[in-house]
Amino acid sequence: MTITIHLAPETQKRLQELAARAGQSLERYVEELAEQEVRAANGPGAPQSSAEAAVPPTALTFDEILAPVRKEFQESGMTEEQIDRLLRESLDEVRAGRALC
Repeated sequence: MTITIHLAPETQKRLQELAARAGQSLERYVEELAEQEVRAANGPGAPQSSAEAAVPPTALTFDEILAPVRKEFQESGMTEEQIDRLLRESLDEVRAGRALC
């Protein structure tokens, strides 16, 4: 099915950046976002297609696992630099903790 949506220029620009970062076309990226919303609305593990039906309900893609994290970062209003710094500091803390063991 083909649909047409109208987005604010800022939204379109940001979606294009996110799609590029994910290595996808804008169309595919938006399609995946819509599919994730449908899966979320149907509850965890509810297959949406015959291809998904072949995957065990507990099997999540890396993209699905990270979706809530991405959403939280977007809603936080943090810049990419702030997020990068936060993740690097967290990784440093984990590594430092392992060194103490």
